[in-house]
Amino acid sequence: MGKVGSMGQWALAVAGLLGGIIANWSFQWVMWSSVVPQVICLFLAISMVDTKTASEEESNIYYHLKESFKNFLKNKKLRMLSLADILGFGMGEASFQFRSAFIAGLWPIWAIGIAQILSNIGAAISYRFAGKMINKIKSITWLLAGGIYSKFIYLIALFFPSVFSPVLMTTTSVFYGVGQVAKNSLLQLEFSNKQRATMGSLNSFVGSIFFAVFAVLLGLFADKTNPRTALIGVTFLQFITVWIYWQIRKMDRKENGLL
Repeated sequence: MGKVGSMGQWALAVAGLLGGIIANWSFQWVMWSSVVPQVICLFLAISMVDTKTASEEESNIYYHLKESFKNFLKNKKLRMLSLADILGFGMGEASFQFRSAFIAGLWPIWAIGIAQILSNIGAAISYRFAGKMINKIKSITWLLAGGIYSKFIYLIALFFPSVFSPVLMTTTSVFYGVGQVAKNSLLQLEFSNKQRATMGSLNSFVGSIFFAVFAVLLGLFADKTNPRTALIGVTFLQFITVWIYWQIRKMDRKENGLL
């Protein structure tokens, strides 16, 4: 997952760089250029060969949903990991996409894309070495360290805004890749084999809905105040996920007889 995620972040960095260059000539060409990879993806999807079914089971989508909900209800650790995943994605993605509005007040328009590219490069490196990093230090420790570092760095950059603030914010990306791999590793350990795909889909589904709602609320709050105040507010809210991961760490230590 780390290696695949790394390639995705490098692709985002290259796309961001090319998009800025092409936009100097035409925004229409930027949009048309995005069609090319979609056509390639369509061709690759059509070319895929499905795996053969090893055995037939008498079940349907409703059965899988029912069993998945049962697993969520029975497994407290899974519920906490899922809640942290949903809240972290919704608030984190909204904050990441919205921070350009804050950077626009510090950097010229043409330079805003640079902050995104730097974040993608940091995340690509983090993803690439995530496996080795997790083998040395536990997943939950990386999630806690990344969460605490990211929140405090954002607060420093926001409370003391300067031309260095965007660069400071991009440093949080070094924890992003390893954090994503760590989080998914922990979730996969708790998912049941038969409902693994369904349970992951439910997390993504609820997370996407939460992000859609939260992004609008964040924008409305920024309209009433300003982008900086809105980002400060959401950064404080994100400490909820840090608290959840801390509780999961305590739960693990208790299970291992360390508390």
